[in-house]
Amino acid sequence: GVGRGLGAVTRASAAAPCEELAERAGRDFRAAIGEAVDAFVAQLDAVLGLGALALLHGDLGGYSSLEQLVASGERLEHFHTYRVPEQAPSAPTLDFHVDQGLFIAFAPAMMVSEAGGPSGGSSTGAFVVRSGDGREVEAALRPDSVVFLLGDGVNQYVNPAHRRSPLRAPEHAFRMPRDTPGWHRVWYGMMQLPPRDALSDEAGMTFGDIREQILLASAGGDGERAALSLGCTRQLVARELAGSACEEDQMSCWMRCMNHTEEVSPEACAAKGQELVCSDAQGNLFQGAHGDHTYRPRCADPAATTTAP
Repeated sequence: GVGRGLGAVTRASAAAPCEELAERAGRDFRAAIGEAVDAFVAQLDAVLGLGALALLHGDLGGYSSLEQLVASGERLEHFHTYRVPEQAPSAPTLDFHVDQGLFIAFAPAMMVSEAGGPSGGSSTGAFVVRSGDGREVEAALRPDSVVFLLGDGVNQYVNPAHRRSPLRAPEHAFRMPRDTPGWHRVWYGMMQLPPRDALSDEAGMTFGDIREQILLASAGGDGERAALSLGCTRQLVARELAGSACEEDQMSCWMRCMNHTEEVSPEACAAKGQELVCSDAQGNLFQGAHGDHTYRPRCADPAATTTAP
């Protein structure tokens, strides 16, 4: 079956009848996204005609279709609110990366005031996709649409069975809006993971085994770098999970390589008598699997930082 788990939700306070209405509307909304995902997978399956996709653990056979592969995997639901800062930084809020699932389906974000009222005319920020030839293109998303973005899972589990042009998982980034300080950018997404028994030919392991290895490595277990590299195809290892392979003008932060800036770099931090760290705004240092979108490179006094629980 398909497992579903909803992430943390930040919501304006409301009376009991409003809470009940919001809960019912939330269920209907999530169900609608789920139906859109099922329709997307069915159509993609019909177009690709993949046949047997990924071998099961122990050579027990293969999935007969993309629909069967997806139906056997877990779906992770994310509901995020991003508060617009008084002074928005010039650097991307979330730098270029590729998601690790098969794909993610999300509803374009909306802006909400502290009181819970929507702002239909305000910018929700810039969602930028990097094209195959390296161009960075800002996507214009319709507010009434559902957006599907392929993840690195298609490189490991779908493309090997797809003999024609391979599906492409694009790098993408996000920058917060700057014209509504104090408002919240509300976003919902549903990530589809491969089944636990789907076998990655590149890693020679099932997705379940890979996921357990990554979680152990994120906690600082033995063979940390080798285990972390299992989560991506070769082209993405350096940029996604293996921090020591970042470029010279980058640092590994929140499980990806983030660029140095003029204000935040080893040299800029040293000039202030501080160190370059990966932390949230409260000074909590990033520790493996813990953290959220607020973690980024910062200049900080080591004595003022703490280890996240």
